[in-house]
Amino acid sequence: MNFSRLLLLLIPLLLILSTCQSPPGQSFITQDVTNFWRAYDQINTTSDTLLQAQYLQEHFLEPASPGLLALMEARRYTPAEYLDAIRRYPKFWNSLRANTEDIARHYPDIEQSIAQLRAHYPDLRPVPIYFLMGVFRTNGTILDQQILIGSEMALSSKAVDTQELPEHPRTFNDLHNPIEDLALLCTHEYVHTQQHDFVDHLLAYCVYEGIAEFVATLATGKASYLSAIAFGEAHYERVRDQFERDLYLTYRTYQWLWSTNTIFGERDLGYAVGYGMAQRYYEAAADKQAAIKTMIELDYADEAALLAFVDATGYLSRPIQELYDSYEAARPRVVRTEGVENGSRQVAPGTRDLTFFFSEPLNGYHTGVDYGEGGAATFPSLSPDRRWSEDGQSWTIRAELEPQRHYQILISNNFRLENGIQLQPFLLEFWTRD
Repeated sequence: MNFSRLLLLLIPLLLILSTCQSPPGQSFITQDVTNFWRAYDQINTTSDTLLQAQYLQEHFLEPASPGLLALMEARRYTPAEYLDAIRRYPKFWNSLRANTEDIARHYPDIEQSIAQLRAHYPDLRPVPIYFLMGVFRTNGTILDQQILIGSEMALSSKAVDTQELPEHPRTFNDLHNPIEDLALLCTHEYVHTQQHDFVDHLLAYCVYEGIAEFVATLATGKASYLSAIAFGEAHYERVRDQFERDLYLTYRTYQWLWSTNTIFGERDLGYAVGYGMAQRYYEAAADKQAAIKTMIELDYADEAALLAFVDATGYLSRPIQELYDSYEAARPRVVRTEGVENGSRQVAPGTRDLTFFFSEPLNGYHTGVDYGEGGAATFPSLSPDRRWSEDGQSWTIRAELEPQRHYQILISNNFRLENGIQLQPFLLEFWTRD
């Protein structure tokens, strides 16, 4: 049999075999870690800062993968930050290197965890996992349906020398052994890639993060590395009550999430709130897989759906509408103005004091003015001269008003009572005459 005849016989067989193969495995992209070390080695051959910048650009930034570009966008990393970190933390980088050059040994554990997630949520969409190098602002995040792992944090371990690092990454490493939680981290981020985008509100943030953490721990059978989760359950009523007090206080959001701030000595207790909601919802559900689907596919832009889910969890002390109504009833308000009547169309131009009177005394130091819907075009020139009354029940600003203008001044909710409850925003709108 000649070669061409044999090839003709083999081609159909190869086509049959190819169609019987299992789907490709999880996509892992690590080129940026390799490129980082190439740049790192070159940078450390010279003290010439211009050459160092050139090496970073040539070996790390120019060949950047879509994942690295996304990470730099998401966390606003700059070339200068990378260079500064390389120069300042040599012990850290040298002790971390071995962990980052052996990423492949973690693939089986990550793939198994994702397979377990798929068993709980069969509609799981595959997404790539990028192992990247950042500058200590995230161990993992997502953007544009990509999982972005900050290897300088996620692949650190107890063996890595963190003494040179700033407090936040050093504390992150000291609290647990990050590399041991890599599969759980990837699974948590995988859940995020399947979720709808959250909206800008503490409740949505907590539910979004809590669902991802609960589903990840459920799927993998691994306990959360966040100490806040265990604390939140052990001190459930204490945490819940504080959350209910803070729920509508916009300035308290980052006490609960994504910062070094703490409540009761714990960071990220917002994860515990959302986790507690998800866990209660799942445990009460007759159809567990349907419960997982509902949680992952929750639409945060649909306020009614979000609030119905929160109420269904039974986590809060009473229906969330009652909590909202109680908060609104307790908010102070602007009850009248002096200097300009709201809605007036015949205000004389010139220098004018505008005084806002409140329904009850405020704390006397938090203030805030902002644009109305008209933006900067309708905002007057304001003097730095701003005065509280002695009893805290009124506040005065001085404005320079031009003729034939439409003005809007928004008195924002940054004004607040001594107990922290925020002012109901108030829009002062008026028109000046000739």
